[in-house]
Amino acid sequence: HAANENDPTVRPRVELAATVCGGCHSVPQSPAYPEWKTSGHAAVTPGALAAMKTSSANLSGCGRCHSASVRLSLLKGDALPTGDADVAITCAVCHNSHQATAYPAQLRNPLVSTNDYYLSPSASFSSKYNSKINLCAQCHNHAGAAWTDTAMAPHASPQYNILLGTVGELPSGARPSQPAAHGLDLAHQCVDCHMQTSPYHEGPPEVAAVTGHQFQVTSYNLCRDCHPLPEALVEFAQGSISAQIQRLKAGLDLWATTKAAAALQAKYGPRAWEYTIPGALSNPPGVTDPGPTAAEQALVPANIKKARFNLYLVFADGSFGVHNGPFAVTLLEAAEGWIQAELNQ
Repeated sequence: HAANENDPTVRPRVELAATVCGGCHSVPQSPAYPEWKTSGHAAVTPGALAAMKTSSANLSGCGRCHSASVRLSLLKGDALPTGDADVAITCAVCHNSHQATAYPAQLRNPLVSTNDYYLSPSASFSSKYNSKINLCAQCHNHAGAAWTDTAMAPHASPQYNILLGTVGELPSGARPSQPAAHGLDLAHQCVDCHMQTSPYHEGPPEVAAVTGHQFQVTSYNLCRDCHPLPEALVEFAQGSISAQIQRLKAGLDLWATTKAAAALQAKYGPRAWEYTIPGALSNPPGVTDPGPTAAEQALVPANIKKARFNLYLVFADGSFGVHNGPFAVTLLEAAEGWIQAELNQ
């Protein structure tokens, strides 16, 4: 194309599909495309896709993070792509190949930031979007979740706020501020762990490069700079937090079956503490049992609502203590205190 720029037969097709970039970034020297295809970014979440089809509010609210076509339309101020939201989080969402940016690899946003940030689905994208916030945090934030919410558990995306220790409820009522060393000391925060790379070796034998576009932690090499036995530390942290989550869930179930209002006990049993659409701790995948209705949520004490909020934040973070172990413990201990107070009534 560069040598024959006026020849339409060799003109690259302009589209959001990652296959455009994959035409070159599929070779052993740069296998970003095949790595991306195995990642969670390579398909639109079915629930989000279904929601985006129901209203323009959901198209904007869900699509800003779940659909490449919607997000780029919002960034450019264009009309929303009604009927064309089924576009995964492709290369162009993170990279702007058409202009030099202030960040490496033509990224749209920086790789590190320490300002608290979230963007709720109902908020105006144009007025709340912050281009200076960590690229991953643009979507991996708590989306405006609050303990007073009753419809459903926090979205599975509070990783940035857990990393900075800025979300959740404390017994003092103060705003949390307990950043992790991983959030302050890692030069590139999320990318340092989740996009570790290795170079191409011509061989023999030929060894393909690793670009990190699976977004999975596949090596503990970086961790050893600070932790002598990172594998054991991860196993310990995740085991401890997982066990604490299950203990708190059992405590909530006990409250639901022994202390909740009689009407809630009779109707919902151990789900009497839950959101109207219970989270995965009560409804694993494939289960759709209901929780107390919007009106019935008034029968759930504030302590139980705060406890379930903290519990689900730590659960939704998904790292089970690895992102910010001390803060996860802080949130869960606060939840335990509230649950115990209600059990003692």
